[in-house]
Amino acid sequence: MANITGTIAITTYNESKNIGRCLRSVFKQRDIDRFRVVVVDGNSKDGTLGVTTPFLKHKNFSVHKLKTNEWAAQRNWAINNSVGDWIIFISADTILGKQWLSGYIEEMGRCSGQVVGIAGKFNNSSNIYTKIMSMLYWPGLKYRNAKYFSTVNCAIRRSFLSKNNFDKTIKAGEDKDLALSIIDKGFRISYKNCFLTHCHTYTIPGFLRKITREFYYFLKIGEKYGYKYDLFGWGLLYYMLISLIIIVGFYLQIFYEQRFLGLTFLLTLSFAFALNKLVRYLYGYIKNIF
Repeated sequence: MANITGTIAITTYNESKNIGRCLRSVFKQRDIDRFRVVVVDGNSKDGTLGVTTPFLKHKNFSVHKLKTNEWAAQRNWAINNSVGDWIIFISADTILGKQWLSGYIEEMGRCSGQVVGIAGKFNNSSNIYTKIMSMLYWPGLKYRNAKYFSTVNCAIRRSFLSKNNFDKTIKAGEDKDLALSIIDKGFRISYKNCFLTHCHTYTIPGFLRKITREFYYFLKIGEKYGYKYDLFGWGLLYYMLISLIIIVGFYLQIFYEQRFLGLTFLLTLSFAFALNKLVRYLYGYIKNIF
C-alpha cells in the first residue's frame, strides 16, 4: 500500500436508507484507488451491513462491526486501523460532489506540515432547520479562520490522530473538541471547498434535543480548555441563533413572509449575545441535569 494517500472513514448506526447512496458517490470519485475506504458500524439493527455487501467487490473497501455505537469509539477504531498520511471523516448520510476527493488531494499536497486538519464544505438538502445550520457553518469557518471542523466532512493528519484520539467523555461536539486540541497544540486547520451534501433530517423537537445536548457538551469543552478559546461563546451564539430563528420563524412563518426575517434575525442575535454573558454562571446549576 505504498501508493495509498489515506483512509476514508464512514461511521454508521442504522443507516440502511443512506449508506448505499453515500458509497456510490464515494466510488465515483476520481483517484479513489489512492484511498482505503472503511465503514465502521456501531452494531446497527436495520440491515445497514447488508446494504454495504455489494461494495465489497472494491479491493480497497472493508466493513467492520463494533459493539458500541458511540461516535468517538467508532472513529478511534478507524484511526487505529487506518493507512496513509490522512484520514477523511464523512457521515453515512452524505452525497459527495464530483470534485470532492480531488479538492482534498489538492489541499493535502499544498498545505504545510503545520496544517493538521482540513475542514470541508457541505450543505443540507433536507429541511429548513438543517439548511440554516449549513448556511452559518461555512461563513463561520471563514470568520473564525478555521478553528473548528465537523466530522460530517473533514480530513486530519494520521500522525496527529495516532497520538490524539477523539475524547470518549465528550458525547456530542467531539469534533469541535478535537479541533481545539489541534489549535491548543500550536497547529492549524485550513478550509477547502471539498463539497458534499448532508441529508440529515430533524423534527423541531429532535432538533431542540440535539442543540440542548450539544450546548451542554460545549460547556464541558469550554471548561476543559479554560475558556481561552472563543469556540464556547461562538458555539452558544451559533446554536441559540439557529434554534430561536427556527422557533420564532415556525410561528411567524417568516420563511413565507420575508419581511419578518430581518427583524427576527436581529432580535435573536441580540438575545443570543445576552445569554452568552449569563451562561457560565448557570453552568453549575444545570450540569447535573443531563
